[in-house]
Amino acid sequence: LASFPWLTKGEKREKLLSFASAGDMALCLPLLAPTISIMIGLSALVTYLLSFAGVGGTEALAGPVFELLILHALIPAVLEEALFRYVPLTLIAPYSKRSAVIVSALLFAVAHCNIAQLPYAFVAGIIFAVIDIAVGSIIPSVIMHLLNNVASVFWLWEVSAQSFRLPFVVSALALSAISAVVVAIFRRRYAEKMSFLVNKTDKISAPREVWLFAFVCTALAVGSLL
Repeated sequence: LASFPWLTKGEKREKLLSFASAGDMALCLPLLAPTISIMIGLSALVTYLLSFAGVGGTEALAGPVFELLILHALIPAVLEEALFRYVPLTLIAPYSKRSAVIVSALLFAVAHCNIAQLPYAFVAGIIFAVIDIAVGSIIPSVIMHLLNNVASVFWLWEVSAQSFRLPFVVSALALSAISAVVVAIFRRRYAEKMSFLVNKTDKISAPREVWLFAFVCTALAVGSLL
């Protein structure tokens, strides 16, 4: 534990392992719709651009919706947040919170092993890590990740894909517009929570924990391709 100063501070360790406060969760809610809108928009854009190179995007999903939600929404959200948010934020943030955000996002993107998913996975990784550090808990990113995966399942599910997409896009954009107003009203609270992003004393660095975590995640990604 001496190597990880953050872990020696009990209150921070407990908070990272627990639910965020009601006030912090309320601040996260307005970020949900814009985050999902960005993810779906980037995914659609990348798929469209790759089509010109003859590269297919994410394939449609078929099967019972309950099974798809478990396999493609719930399990990935929990496991990926534990690996790509909790671990790097716990090990790397003591040295540099901004480094933790970057490493978390990069490895989260690379681990998807899919060029069509890489851009939006990287952006999602940045957003999730920033929010988690801001509130001191990975619960917000677990919820956002889960809801994003649920939306993706219905987006790709053959039975409802076409009928789902237009209402979803309209709803997401409308909620994003409302969220922008809420964020503007409480911008000082958001700026205070995310002040570490502009903290000049938080130097981007790469301690040995970064390289160890990168090696493990890269090995997992390579193993999934074999």
